[in-house]
Amino acid sequence: HEGAIWAHTDTGLIRFNGTRWENIGEAWNFPQDVAHSGSTALFVDSHGTLWAGVNSTVLYLKQGSRRFEPTGVFAGWSVSMAETSDGTIWLADNNSYVRAISTSVSAKSAAIARCEVKSPGRTPSNCPKEGPMVIKVSVPIRLLLDRNGSLWITTDTSGVFRVSHPERLRGG
Repeated sequence: HEGAIWAHTDTGLIRFNGTRWENIGEAWNFPQDVAHSGSTALFVDSHGTLWAGVNSTVLYLKQGSRRFEPTGVFAGWSVSMAETSDGTIWLADNNSYVRAISTSVSAKSAAIARCEVKSPGRTPSNCPKEGPMVIKVSVPIRLLLDRNGSLWITTDTSGVFRVSHPERLRGG
C-alpha cells in the first residue's frame, strides 16, 4: 500500500523502498536470527498491515509503522496467509493446520498450537482442547479465497479442499 516491495530471502527479510533494497532487522523490531527454512509467508491485508511468518510465529507491521509486533501465534513453518471478507486472517503451516489468527492471540490458543505443532499428524490427549477456527488438513501449501468467500486450501499430499463459509467455524 505504501509502494514498498517485501521479500523473504536466505538471509532474512528485505524491503525495496523504491530506490534500494534494505535488510530489515533490529531497527524494525524484527529478529536477526531468521532461518529462511523457518517460513515463506508474507501477506498484506486489506488495511495495509504486513504479516510475516518467522521462527515458528507470526509478526505484523501496521501500515505506516516501522516496528514489527508479535502476535503470540505459534506455528510450524508458515507457508501461506489469506484474508476473508470479514477481515479474518488465516494462516497455513506445514504441520497440517490452517487457523485464524489476529494481532493478539490468547495464551490458550498459543498453547494449543504449540502442542499441536510439536505432535504433527495427531493431537495428543495432553494437548488443551481445540479452539474455534482451526482446520486440520495434511500438509497445506497455499490458501486462496474466491469471490464467494470460500477458502481454498491446496496441499502437498491430499489435493485441494474448499471451506465454503469459514466464518461459520467461529464459535465451534
